[in-house]
Amino acid sequence: MLQRIADNRPARRKAGEISGIVLVPTRELAMQVAEAVHKYGKTLGASVLPLYGGAPMHQQIRALQRGVDVVVGTPGRVLDHIRRETLKLEGLQILVLDEADEMLDMGFSDDLDAIFAALPEARQTALFSATMPPRILQITKRHQKDPARVTIESEKPAKGDAPRVRQVAYVVTRAHKPAALARIIDMEDPVATLVFCRTRLEVESLVETFNAHGQRAEALHGGMEQRQRDKVMNLFRSQKADVLIATDVAARGLDITHITHVVNYDVPASARSTCIASAGPVAPAAPARRSRWSRRASTAGSSRSNAPARPRSRSRRFRPWRTCGPSSST
Repeated sequence: MLQRIADNRPARRKAGEISGIVLVPTRELAMQVAEAVHKYGKTLGASVLPLYGGAPMHQQIRALQRGVDVVVGTPGRVLDHIRRETLKLEGLQILVLDEADEMLDMGFSDDLDAIFAALPEARQTALFSATMPPRILQITKRHQKDPARVTIESEKPAKGDAPRVRQVAYVVTRAHKPAALARIIDMEDPVATLVFCRTRLEVESLVETFNAHGQRAEALHGGMEQRQRDKVMNLFRSQKADVLIATDVAARGLDITHITHVVNYDVPASARSTCIASAGPVAPAAPARRSRWSRRASTAGSSRSNAPARPRSRSRRFRPWRTCGPSSST
């Protein structure tokens, strides 16, 4: 994308005119992708601007008027700029939909349709999705011409090698879930833990519980202002917080290499939700002093026992958690 834009950059650009758009489901992912575009496009002279809700609109408009090559944004805010005519699409060359399945799950279908309706016919469209359900295939049929489909199979460890991700489920009663989760974390001694909850109320409640027990926990959910979310992420990235408890706002786009344990506090709404890639590149194996093998645990349902059983093995060869399941792009 960046090479094509650099090779076809217009000599004079109108205010607000761009060459590429990358649509992503969350603000966190928009910032992460924008950082990557800036890094890879620096030698090509490509400029990038992230657009997402919660940031001042007037600052984004001024940046667009100064001129950028690529916009990375959430569908809602990108559509706002299109309707305000502060985002000019006449010279658009490439559109990228990243995490397309997640955008549909988050209710951006109407926004995507409105954006597609405003785009020029002559463009390239790329779509990346962790899964390819019928509604994603419908998008490819409506908005792509003779697309090439590239599928990345899930990693299969060689015979005799330990898998890079270990998944374990503990079944406990709802009343005992906070205690069970605290017990699991005490037992595993993780470097950093990411816990997914369904509701903001549950997130805040768990944060209070962990902080009362001496763990440094931080909350992350859609009801927080952007500056609050940035502060929380900086604390977690700098390892000043041990546990990040979040709703699915944090499910995509987190680039955190030191996460070792990821927990679904509730049973995920779909099977795909158990295989969300939320961490950054896999880091090297940890020192022998501390076990940093990875686990994705789900605490839900009911059981006669309120205490999780101790794992039968504690291999130190596992690497920090990154992803599970296939990924595909069209």
